[in-house]
Amino acid sequence: NGSGVSLTGGTIATANGTDYTGSVNVSVGYLDPTSENFSNLVPGGDMQATTANNTSATLYSYGIIKVEMKTNTGEDLQIKSGMQSEITVDIPPSMEGSAPATIPLWHYDKTTGLWKEEGTATKQGDKYVGMVGHFSDWNCDVPEGTATVRGLVVDCNNQPVPGIRVKVGQASATTGADGKFERRVPTNTAFD
Repeated sequence: NGSGVSLTGGTIATANGTDYTGSVNVSVGYLDPTSENFSNLVPGGDMQATTANNTSATLYSYGIIKVEMKTNTGEDLQIKSGMQSEITVDIPPSMEGSAPATIPLWHYDKTTGLWKEEGTATKQGDKYVGMVGHFSDWNCDVPEGTATVRGLVVDCNNQPVPGIRVKVGQASATTGADGKFERRVPTNTAFD
């Protein structure tokens, strides 16, 4: 879809930080925030984040790219300490008009289960382009406060319906035994 990564020679290291020379297997995946399954596939699932100022936020995504590098024998590789590589993230056509000129970059921290702000990307046509110092899941997102949407799903006899998946913007929730659902969403963001 046009998303990708640009690597420069001499910028790759092994997991322990030593310089690496040899074949590099690069895997690049893109997650479209307009996809029906976005909330089921996004790391963490709830788009909760910590900003560079160490405040909490709920994110509204314009696209996610995941990059992994490995040796031919499957050992993890990374960008050498102090170096950077360029990432390009596709902006879905339906979001191009609302996409800001610059946007914070966020990486997923598996330890905390939160997205962490680190750097910015610039809109170049229908893509965001930014520089990163390590590879993981990288998200182009607008941080907002957190609101809660609550609802009730009933059938034509006004009886609660359990186990129904409800899509709420980029998120989803499943109704409980009482037919009710609840989902955190970003404030100041229009969605269906």
